[in-house]
Amino acid sequence: MFITFGSSAIVQITTTAWPLRRLTAFGVGLTLVGLAIVVTAAWVSPPSLVLFLLGGALVGGGGGGLFRGALSTVAATATSNNRAGVLATFFVAGYLGLSVPVIGLGIALQYIGPQLTLLAFGLIIGIGILAATPVLLRTHQGPAPVAYSEAHVVDGGT
Repeated sequence: MFITFGSSAIVQITTTAWPLRRLTAFGVGLTLVGLAIVVTAAWVSPPSLVLFLLGGALVGGGGGGLFRGALSTVAATATSNNRAGVLATFFVAGYLGLSVPVIGLGIALQYIGPQLTLLAFGLIIGIGILAATPVLLRTHQGPAPVAYSEAHVVDGGT
């Protein structure tokens, strides 16, 4: 967990100047490669802790980029009147996105082995990311959204 969340934090801190489209493409690529390595780590004989940790670091870094890009977009596009509600909804969705798959994995482990569970998880998440990528990249085609401060909105944008 430390490696995964640590790499997420590092990516979020070191990519602040990147355009959102580049950050999104980077996050998608890193996450998919990391998922492939995590799944491979369980299927090699013997299972590889080194590959598992490396894959976790890559998934974390990719997820961090995707998270920062999504949060930046949500914060920049919400109006000042609804920004708090929109951000609260964003974080609730994020918490659900982190917890529901873990619960699903726990249930799946009751019926199938860890290798097949991890493979199914990797495939489901990978397919979901690939399905969302065209929309995410299309959303970020132009320049990065401008994050308006409350003062900017109040004084008419000067």
